[in-house]
Amino acid sequence: MSVFGPVKLFYCLVNLLLGSASIKFSKIIIKKQLILYHKVF
Repeated sequence: MSVFGPVKLFYCLVNLLLGSASIKFSKIIIKKQLILYHKVF
């Protein structure tokens, strides 16, 4: 248990960081798509 505790915490932190990064990235993509959409129409 003492070995898997820190590993699970580290894994959770990595997942949180990746999740927040992907959310920010997807927001940037959505903004760019909206800008393109407004330029076309």
